[in-house]
Parts: sequence; C-alpha cells; structure tokens
Amino acid sequence: MVSIYLIEDCNALQYVGSTHKKLQYRLTQHKYDKKRNRNTTSKLLDLNNSEIWLLEKCNDSNRKEKEQLWINKINCVNQNNSKGHKLYSYKNKKYDKKNYKLKSEYQVSWGGNIKYYYNNSLLKISLDIFK
Repeated sequence: MVSIYLIEDCNALQYVGSTHKKLQYRLTQHKYDKKRNRNTTSKLLDLNNSEIWLLEKCNDSNRKEKEQLWINKINCVNQNNSKGHKLYSYKNKKYDKKNYKLKSEYQVSWGGNIKYYYNNSLLKISLDIFK
C-alpha cells in the first residue's frame, strides 16, 4: 500500500507526496534532501517546523493519479513548480540521461573531464611547447 501524504510548515506552505515508507521517516528524508540542497519542491518549506499527515492510502497501480488529484485539490508548492512534480521528472528522465551522456562524451573527447585523465591525450600535453 502507498501512502499519500501532506507536509505543512509553520508558514502554511504545503507539499503533497506519496511513499511506501513510514511518514516520519519520509519527512526525515525530505529534511536530508533540503540539507544536501537537492532539487526537490519540498525544499521550499520550513521542514524543521512542519508536520506530516496521511491523506489517503491507495494501491501502487493508481498512485500517480491519486497524488495528482490531491495536488490539484490543495494549494501546494507542487502546483507552483512545473519541474518539481514526479510526473514531469518521469517523462523527462530519458531526455536528461541522453543529454548527460552527450555532455560526458563531449568532455571526454576534448579532454575536459578529469575523471578520464589517464585515457585522454589532450590533458597530457606539456605546456612547455607554448613558451
């Protein structure tokens, strides 16, 4: 079973999410993500002064639909951030992976990625030839 939950902070900002985990553990994960400055919509909330509530339990098969229903029903930060919602991330996951791969290949081919120092001849050029 999946839990659809609501996090509300002291400033009345709200966030809707879903999880298989216990709600208090999920709130702790949100706090950790904010501390690490990860790109999540919940970082807009004051998570140290917030509460988490269970909105509904549902099956995994209709998880996205139920979560979207609650996001549309409640004035929450998920609505205001077009890139923050999980459905957006899911649709663009392949696109993001493709761009990251192209960027990495470009960096490796031109010697811009220090990770591949030993396989990259451009980084091994001596600067003495430019004197």
